Amino acid sequence: MSFFSIEFLILIFIFFILFNKLDIKKQNLLLLGFNALVLYLFNPYCLLVVFVFSIFIHFLALSVYVRNTKNITFLALALIVLNLCVFKYYSSIKDSFDYVLSLLNIQIADLIFPLGLSFYTFNAITYIVWVYKEKREPVSFAFLFTYLSFFATFVSGPIFRFANFKKQFLRLKRFKHKDLIIANLLLALSKVFLILPFVDKYFYAFLDELNTLSFLGLLNCFYLYSLKLYLDFSAYVNLVSAFAFMIGFKLPRNFNNPFKARNIQDFWKRWHISLSNFIRDYIYIPLGGNRVNRTSLNIIIAFVISGIWHGNTYNFALWGLAHALGLIFISLFSYKFNKFLASFITFTYISIVWSFFYFADFSQVKEYFLSFLVFNSINNKELLVFLTIFVLFIVNFYSKNHLAIFTNFLRRLNIFIKIIFINLVLLVVFMYMPSGIPNFIYAGF
Repeated sequence: MSFFSIEFLILIFIFFILFNKLDIKKQNLLLLGFNALVLYLFNPYCLLVVFVFSIFIHFLALSVYVRNTKNITFLALALIVLNLCVFKYYSSIKDSFDYVLSLLNIQIADLIFPLGLSFYTFNAITYIVWVYKEKREPVSFAFLFTYLSFFATFVSGPIFRFANFKKQFLRLKRFKHKDLIIANLLLALSKVFLILPFVDKYFYAFLDELNTLSFLGLLNCFYLYSLKLYLDFSAYVNLVSAFAFMIGFKLPRNFNNPFKARNIQDFWKRWHISLSNFIRDYIYIPLGGNRVNRTSLNIIIAFVISGIWHGNTYNFALWGLAHALGLIFISLFSYKFNKFLASFITFTYISIVWSFFYFADFSQVKEYFLSFLVFNSINNKELLVFLTIFVLFIVNFYSKNHLAIFTNFLRRLNIFIKIIFINLVLLVVFMYMPSGIPNFIYAGF
């Protein structure tokens, strides 16, 4: 099952109707049951992992509350991170690990990385820190399991901090913001089924011709990959935000027009905001942040950890390092560009650095960068794609919040025109959508 499957759409419609008719206690019980059912239908293994993980976190929270010392809290957090590392990086060390165990005549089954483990691990960290800092008694196991298995965030986030979830969980939740929900759903469908296949087509076409591309074509390739990542991930956020709004929850904002960013620092205030804030509050600041004389080192450590979290190859670490160095550069050297030019330079830098993120092997990244030294001529296709991207960049730069604009547009329509408009958008989506159910890129992290 997936969020785009007919089974899930039927389930969430029934859930939505029931949920909005119940009192707060019954709402929370129904949410617990619905979370468990969705996990089971995605994969029974996922339900088992989240259940066992919740027991583990509940025990750690009790220990932190009873002892309330930095050492116990640090140990609890270390165990949570270790659990994530075992699942996430086991495949990389499997051969060496199996060899050591074979010397002891021990055999171990392969570990399968559970869907969404990274994101509910981050949520669990915010919970443990909340228990320690607030000196609050841990919540019930049922409450904790509901939080960690929350269907709207367990696949790919956004990271929903416990304090924020608790505040919303403990109040009566009702269906509101219908135009905002419709806007989120239509944007998600349009991005995934209309725009993304078009971007994919040209990205992979350029990728197949990498050795023959001109300087402009090489830039186009990862301009398109930037768009691909943004469309995929922001569509997922639109979709789950709509689901959450339907039952009275508001998820943290995860994107704020990232391609308008004037520098790397501004980019990380706009891209995957819940993750960048998590890295800032739970890694960078505990390391000392900018209060000590090793600010640059702290930035490098934080971003390299972010890179390693995304994947277990050197390329991901280098991707994080490239962002760190960009951030250090703007902090050391003040420069003033026209805002539009600064944004386009930032977009170009971000896009080129995605090459570390996309290619599995460093030799492929090396080949990509060396291709810039081969002066192939610019063809019409490369020029046309670049001009299209550049025009879209201009339009985006001078536009405001796309979701807010679309929502306000829907609010101004009368009910009959609105129904016609929604059906027209859905008709276009169903006419041009590719076959099969798409998978979101960040579900793999």
